[in-house]
Amino acid sequence: MDDSFSFSVTGASILDIPEIMEVGKKWIADLPFDPDFDMLEKNLFDCITEDNNKACVILAKTDDKIIGVIICYTSLHQLFKGKLVAQEPLWLVVKEYRGYGVAEKLLSLYEEWSNMVGCSTVFCGSFLRMDNKMLESKGYSVIGTNYMKELK
Repeated sequence: MDDSFSFSVTGASILDIPEIMEVGKKWIADLPFDPDFDMLEKNLFDCITEDNNKACVILAKTDDKIIGVIICYTSLHQLFKGKLVAQEPLWLVVKEYRGYGVAEKLLSLYEEWSNMVGCSTVFCGSFLRMDNKMLESKGYSVIGTNYMKELK
């Protein structure tokens, strides 16, 4: 890929949902899950149409396609004495666009949105290995690890 490609980062609209789902299905294929895609699509719709102070979906796009997405929501967190915090249950960059600053731009807009809606803390997590060096260089600390066990 040409190192000089350009992309923009913007909020998602309901018109973006089919393409977000297509990108998400490819990403989820690498995970040990069998997700309910109808529920995922409904949750995505709810995040996009929700009050902007509670949830948002941020996209990275080239001229013709979505190359990254981060879904964000806020909640009053019990570990932070009821303070408003931001969390991202889904953050992905299409594999061939990794290493070009896409994740950093998505993270920057996630932080801007979180600050704008009054959050005191932001959380980033992933079911796949992320570049912790990138997060740590932005001031993030590792506070735990995700583990999973499927119960029968």
